Amino acid sequence: MKTSRVLKDQSVLFAFLFALVMLLPSCERKQNDATVAPDLNLNENFAVFKTYSEFQETASKLSKGTQSELIEFEKKHNFVSLTTLFRKAEQEEAANHEREIKMISQQPQLEKTMKHEVSKTIQDNPESFIYSAEEGVQLNLTLLDLSKVLNKDGLVCVEGRIIQYKRDFIKIITDGDSRKIRLLDRTKVTDKQQNIVVNPIVFTNAANAKNGKVVYNFTRSCESFVGGSPLKWRILVYEEAFNADDPLFRYYYGRYRILTLKRGAFGSWQSYSTHSQRGTVNHFTPQSSIFVPPSLFDQSFFEATGSKAWSNASGPQQSTWIVPYFFQAAYLYNANSSPLSQYTISFSPSNTATFNFDVETFCECSIL
Repeated sequence: MKTSRVLKDQSVLFAFLFALVMLLPSCERKQNDATVAPDLNLNENFAVFKTYSEFQETASKLSKGTQSELIEFEKKHNFVSLTTLFRKAEQEEAANHEREIKMISQQPQLEKTMKHEVSKTIQDNPESFIYSAEEGVQLNLTLLDLSKVLNKDGLVCVEGRIIQYKRDFIKIITDGDSRKIRLLDRTKVTDKQQNIVVNPIVFTNAANAKNGKVVYNFTRSCESFVGGSPLKWRILVYEEAFNADDPLFRYYYGRYRILTLKRGAFGSWQSYSTHSQRGTVNHFTPQSSIFVPPSLFDQSFFEATGSKAWSNASGPQQSTWIVPYFFQAAYLYNANSSPLSQYTISFSPSNTATFNFDVETFCECSIL
């Protein structure tokens, strides 16, 4: 009888501990469905990757893949990606503008009394988007190639860490405790006690160029309007250089960010997805003479010196088109000793970049 009582007590204890483990929130458990993690809040659902290489490879594949591949990936991981949410917002914006323009054509006086109705998806997800009447809707994200593997809050789980990607920062919950997601909004700097790391995304511009030498200025931009009166089409181009730290790497980026827009109602502009964007850059001369030990870097990409042309003709329709200048990824533990932490990769000041898109008429702007 005594032995039986001990076994019974041990069984009860084991059952309690098992239930406790099953209820502990951890991003490793998010890989399965809600029956495995009964505490799962659907508003916090995100994709889970066992390895960093799996995360990188999936993000790269999906960024170049088809819509059907994205749909399949979302079903597998039971979440809605930022890309899908963004497309929904754009479609709602287009429908709202079309309806409002029709209303104004029938009742012109409404233009003085009404304002544009912003997409419900944008209103319901204010942290996912950046919206303005001048530039339409954009993702609150700098590393746009990741948008297909992130949820609406910019979250993903990689190797047991929860990572949040936004336009101005990358935040990491290093212990993978999903209960701490609610702390991310108010955590502005690294909090070691909570195991939350905050890495700002650092842009290179005139204010922080070393030794007062401005070699790359992300504020350089151009814009162009065409299409009669009122002007109907618009293109905006931004030249950007920045570095960003995630759990394993420091990324160095140089790129053009191109926005294509269409005139909406009440004088505002709507993001306009197309595959007719084009771009050229002349006298392209990256400073490639810096010696970088291969062991420091996982990936490296430089465009060739001289003139370069880009086209989105074969890509998906999009309103934000990214054209890379350079890209390098340094292992984070070596990043501060890397030559790239001491030198800013530079380009010829005589660069002339011209971008256009051709819808009903030709729209072009140049960064000189």
